[in-house]
Amino acid sequence: VLCGRINVLKKDRELNPGDRQLLVKLARFLEMNLGSVMFSSTSGASNALFNLLTGKPYAQQQLDIQLGYQQWNRKDTYHLALVKIYGDMEKNVLSEELDGLCGLIAGNIPDAVVQKRTPCVMILTNRDLMSDAAIGYFLRTLMEKNPVHIGFSLPCSGIEQAGILYSQADSAIYYGSMNPSAGIFHCFFDYAIDYIIDSASLEDSVSACMPAVVDMWEMYQNSQDEMFCTLKCYLENNCSVSRTSAELYTHRNTILYRLKKIREFLQCDLEDPYCRDYCRISIRTLELYAKKKKNRSLQ
Repeated sequence: VLCGRINVLKKDRELNPGDRQLLVKLARFLEMNLGSVMFSSTSGASNALFNLLTGKPYAQQQLDIQLGYQQWNRKDTYHLALVKIYGDMEKNVLSEELDGLCGLIAGNIPDAVVQKRTPCVMILTNRDLMSDAAIGYFLRTLMEKNPVHIGFSLPCSGIEQAGILYSQADSAIYYGSMNPSAGIFHCFFDYAIDYIIDSASLEDSVSACMPAVVDMWEMYQNSQDEMFCTLKCYLENNCSVSRTSAELYTHRNTILYRLKKIREFLQCDLEDPYCRDYCRISIRTLELYAKKKKNRSLQ
């Protein structure tokens, strides 16, 4: 039976700092077999989620244990938020601040995995934190009372893909902190184009493509679904329905129906210039990646 809490009952005396130190040691020992592995001192295959997020080798069996503890599925959609402390602090003070943040965040978002990676706290979850008003209020309050930036990754489908999330959330903070007009939260979606332009490899650029466009691309590859080609043609024709209809030899009403489906699928406004540009560069990146992959296979 996996246990996630230690209950302490005081009897003949008050609890003292020595009791707390003992409890911390017990927690660090027990956490190796639990899903909520928080302390940075825990290393190796015992902390599979930490290793996965930070690009280190991990044990599949331990990953399954941690996912089981969280009641998560390998195929769930995962999100990562990164709380990053800024400013000059001594190493021991920074470590204590991060431990305090870990405990505070874990207490307010109990269904997430909260872990420390200096100078950040990683919050991994299988739901969208930005869509929860109560959690949004907590994170805004956290920013008001602490010297922190908060970055959010794109969603990823499947836990095996979660290795890209740390880089995305960290990059969101990096690009967002350079933007004087940025909001209090830094979402990778808003800086994905900057990341793609600034990326060192095509594979990294592919990982930053708009998730809905990637899904459309995969649907097109598997079943020749018409949404991807319709979106591409619509954007190439400066969002003209009549020119899109003429180029695809398809009735205008059919194009309008497809565009309605596409907007619902994308969950973003194609009237917004950034969203259009993000769709365009995602399409070009995916097509270039497919061409280079095919060319390598022919050599």
